[in-house]
This record gives sequence, C-alpha cells and structure tokens, in this order.
Amino acid sequence: MFVPARAPTGHVFPVDRNGGPVWYAKYRLPDGRQVQRKIGPAWTERGRPPHGYLTKRTAEAWLRDVLDKARRGTLPGMLRTGATFA
Repeated sequence: MFVPARAPTGHVFPVDRNGGPVWYAKYRLPDGRQVQRKIGPAWTERGRPPHGYLTKRTAEAWLRDVLDKARRGTLPGMLRTGATFA
C-alpha cells in the first residue's frame, strides 16, 4: 500500500530539569514517525548565552536544519530497509 510522504513538521520547547532548563525538539518525519530529542541547555536570561547554551532562536535554527535534512532524505536514521526479524 502506498502512503504519501508528508512534509516534516516540528517545534521546540523548554523543559525545567534539576540541572536547569533544557531545549527539546519534537518533530514528525515524512514517513509519519515522531521523534522527540533533547537539543541542549536552554539560555533563558537576557544577553549573550555562554558557550554550549541555546536560545530559542538557535534551538529553532537547529530544528530547521533537521527538518531540511529530513525533506532531502539525508537525515541519519531515516533509511528504512524493510527487514523483518523472526
């Protein structure tokens, strides 16, 4: 049965953890699978973030890059072989 590919979509959201706020991304791949992934520590204060921290803008840029790779089919882990295991 043919299932038409959908455009990948997603969003980013902060989650408060014991070590501080963290950015997560939740997105849907063209084949319909959903993925939720931790991106990195969130910088929620004003000013330039320290090295390794992400603002909402940089977290959204990360997500745009992932969605672009998914559209092109070059995102690691998207290859489905169709192999089944007994």
